[in-house]
This record gives sequence, C-alpha cells and structure tokens, in this order.
Amino acid sequence: MRLIMGLGRATSGVIEYLQTIGEEFRVYDDDPEKVKDLQSHLSDSLSGIDEVVVSPGIPSDHPIIKKAMMRRIPVIDEVEFTYRITNGQVVAVTGTNGKSTTIGLIGGILGQKRRVFIGGNLAPGRPYSAALLEPPYDLYLLEVSSFQLERIQTFRPMVAVLTNIGVDHLDRHRDEQEYIDAKLSIFSNQGETDHAILNRDDRITIENLDRVRARRHFFTLKGEAEAWVSNGRIVIGSEEILGVEEIPIPGEHNIANVLAAALAAWVLKATPEEIRKGILEFTGLRFRMERVGEKDGVVFINNSMCTNPQAALASLRSLDRPFIIIMGGKEKGLPDGEFLQYVAQNAHFAVLIGANRSRLEEELKRRGFDRLTSATTIEEAVKAAFAQAKKGMVIILNPGYASLDMFGDFIERGERFNDAVATV
Repeated sequence: MRLIMGLGRATSGVIEYLQTIGEEFRVYDDDPEKVKDLQSHLSDSLSGIDEVVVSPGIPSDHPIIKKAMMRRIPVIDEVEFTYRITNGQVVAVTGTNGKSTTIGLIGGILGQKRRVFIGGNLAPGRPYSAALLEPPYDLYLLEVSSFQLERIQTFRPMVAVLTNIGVDHLDRHRDEQEYIDAKLSIFSNQGETDHAILNRDDRITIENLDRVRARRHFFTLKGEAEAWVSNGRIVIGSEEILGVEEIPIPGEHNIANVLAAALAAWVLKATPEEIRKGILEFTGLRFRMERVGEKDGVVFINNSMCTNPQAALASLRSLDRPFIIIMGGKEKGLPDGEFLQYVAQNAHFAVLIGANRSRLEEELKRRGFDRLTSATTIEEAVKAAFAQAKKGMVIILNPGYASLDMFGDFIERGERFNDAVATV
C-alpha cells in the first residue's frame, strides 16, 4: 500500500488515479485542513506501507520520510510514479533558470504535428500526474525541479535538457553540491540511445560531463556548436533558422533558451520550418517578463516567477528602457551582490517589499542608491512605483526572491500585481 505525503498540485493527480483504479492508499499532510475530504485515508503510520509518494514541497528531513528511509521503504516523487505508469517518451528540462521558457518553446515546436503533454513543475500548468487518466500522448514534455529529481529511480527521459546550473534553493538543499547533484540526476538513467542537450557556456555543466552517458549535443552563445549564433542568425546543425532580432522574447538569456529548445526539437527530427514557426509564435509565459498593462506611456511587466537574484539580473539586462523595480521577498541563502549592484547603478527607482526589504534598503544605500521606498503590500508598491514613473519607463515586478513570506506562491504574487496594475 502507498502513503501519499503532502496534498498539492502534483499528488492530487496520483490520488485521483488511485481512486479511479480502486487501489487502497493512505494520505498525510502536516496541515489537517488539506486532507479533510480524505479522512478515511488519513494516516501518519508506516505500518503496511511499501512505498511513499511525496509532494515535491516536502523536505527530505521530514520525520516521516526519515523514518521511511530508515525502514528502507522506497520514497519517490509524483514524476517517478507517473513515469512508471505512462511509460511514454519524455523530453525533460531542468536548470537553475530558463527551464519554463525552454519547455514552452519545445512545446510550440513539437506540438505542431504531434500530440504533446506539457507540464510537470511548470506553473501555472499541469502536473505530470494529470496525464495518468488521459489517453497516451506522443510525447510528454516536462519541466522538472531539483526537488523532483532527487527522488527519481527509473525516470529516463529520451531527451534531457540542462539549461544551466547556478545556485538556488539553498534553503532546501544542504549545500550547493547537493543541489548540483540533484540537477545532474536528470541524466542518471539515460543510455547511449538517449540525448542530452547541454550548455557549453555553463562551467558547472562542463565540469560534470562524466555524469552524462547519453549522446551529447551542445549549444553556445560564445562560439560554434551544434546550436549556435552565426552572424546574428540562429543555426542548428548546418541550417539557419532565423535572425536573433526575430526572437519575440527579449534578452541574451532567451537566445540561449531558444538554442536549447531548437536543439532538443532538432534531435527529435523537427524540420527547420517547424522550429522557426514555433519560435516566432512563442509569446512567452505568464509571470515571466509578461507585459500586463500600460498607462500614460508607462509599461508594466510582471516577472513574478523570478525567485532568484541571478534570474532577476538577467531579466533587468534584457530591458531596453529606464525601469522602476519592485523587488524583495523571502531569502533563499543565495548571493545577490551583482543583482543589487546592477539595481543601484541602473534603476530609476526601487520599491522594496517582503521579509528582506530592510536588508535590501541597507545594501542598496551602501552602494550609493537612495531612490527607494518600502511597501507592505503589492498594491501599495504599485502605487508608489507609478508615482515615480515617467512616460517611456517600465515598472517591473522583478522580485529576485521567493514569495512565501507574503503570498502562497509566485502565482498569487503575480495575480495580485496584475490586479493592482488594473486599478492604477
């Protein structure tokens, strides 16, 4: 019998599947309110349990997980559970930054002529387990996080894409190496007939090539590879796909995302025409550099998904006009000096929100930047930002930190920002 631990997006599909096939199971969540509709299944006992399926939000040091591991009861994630049952061809994307955009691009390319499932850790979106009660797909395109990858056992993507490895989630992983190991485990079950899409410009990736047994395919912004930029043109193999200036999403980081996605589609036999069409028609994802409004010549951009300083910096560098930034949130133990220095040198104004707003104010002032204020709500922040804005400027929600100090998740933060913009 299985214990489903943690009620959320990912495990809801597992529970629905088990109920449909009539298999007995138990559930547990630290929040009793979440399991009030499953009281007959509620249990925190491991008696009779032969497998634990865990929500990705549950840390490995949870007492029940530690007890299960001591008893040698397998602990898996919804990704591993769903993979065993669907047994379909998988394209999986992971990385510190860019994974959602990359999987969205791949879906736009491969979805033209194939029935594809797009989901996984992608949010807003559908968990992989949502496919359990649906007819089989030609391909399952999945964004997978380090939390999910650390609990895989047999999960074997036919194509695995690693966009980059920086530093993130040190509030969850013991140290940087544990985080890196989790990311690299996307390749752990691959063989010589599988494909690995790798960033040749990423130091940590290149230092760990011995972990990749699959056929290696490289993309780069800094030279020549299987996917690269030649004279301002995206080139895959020997085929020119389109000009860099034609890419509809801004920023050098998004050129890298396009290269990764195009290369993944290329190894799956997508044509140059399909790749070009998929890129040109991609308009971006919600809460990822999403233009959500304009008033009096001031553009509002929602980048709520941006929960680490490295991604926040890349987003700011993609802007082509003066900006006012709304930033701050819950710390994850990540270095943010370069991000803060860029804000201090380039922002017209900053509105600080979240649990770390006092520290951010101190750090920015130490760097000689005092054009700032603090806000206790996102609505207050938007009003304060707009009061400082001039025609031709951008107001960007670009937090750089997690949302859980003020919101349930980055989606709620983004939706609240959109609502506030609508009332300006």
